[in-house]
Amino acid sequence: EGNYQPASGQAACVICPAGFWCDGGSTHANAFLSTYVKQPCPVGRFCVEGSTYATEACPIGTYRDTEGAQSEAECLLCPAGQYCPTPGISDETTAPLCFAGYYCAEGATDGQGAFYTGGDSGACPSGHFCPEGTAANVSNPCPIGTYNPDTG
Repeated sequence: EGNYQPASGQAACVICPAGFWCDGGSTHANAFLSTYVKQPCPVGRFCVEGSTYATEACPIGTYRDTEGAQSEAECLLCPAGQYCPTPGISDETTAPLCFAGYYCAEGATDGQGAFYTGGDSGACPSGHFCPEGTAANVSNPCPIGTYNPDTG
């Protein structure tokens, strides 16, 4: 398994390349998808060399909106102001906005700004306000003549 053969009459199969998954000889009802077929790795996932199925999902805090990812490194960080709470997100536009009172850097994994890797996220600092979808802690200073002594 994790192999395929694009040509007929060959003595052996070749290892499935990264960015694809190969069904390794499973039987499909559809004759077109019969034995030893190479398929592009679907959106939201990555397929290392020798993948039998597209089981490796991009981790929380990331997404992948095109086919053919070869490694986790090709998963993209969730956009700032949004968060990606589940593995395998395939479209950044479906990622929820960061909660009001918080800001989310790229790679946020929840609406309060926890993040997958790096970044500066969390409760809105005093002196600022953070509506839903705020991307940075200095995005929205309080207007002249007003103040916010609290965080969040």
